[in-house]
Amino acid sequence: MHSLNRWARWLNLDKFRIIDKMTKMKKTKLIEAINKLPDDFSIDELLDEILLIQKIENGLKQSDNDEVIPDEDLDQELPEWLR
Repeated sequence: MHSLNRWARWLNLDKFRIIDKMTKMKKTKLIEAINKLPDDFSIDELLDEILLIQKIENGLKQSDNDEVIPDEDLDQELPEWLR
């Protein structure tokens, strides 16, 4: 993990800034993501797919752990976020 972060910094890839927050991913999820891609794909497309899956899984875990913002609070906070 640390060497990947080092490469990400060296390459200046913003996508990798969230790697420290990532949890482990099942190999089957990765294989499913690869199988959904066309025969010719870029590394960026693969990374986008992996990061999307990871974000969704993290969001589901946060929801299961009640680590969410209630709709009422979100309605109040969203205009501040969008400034």
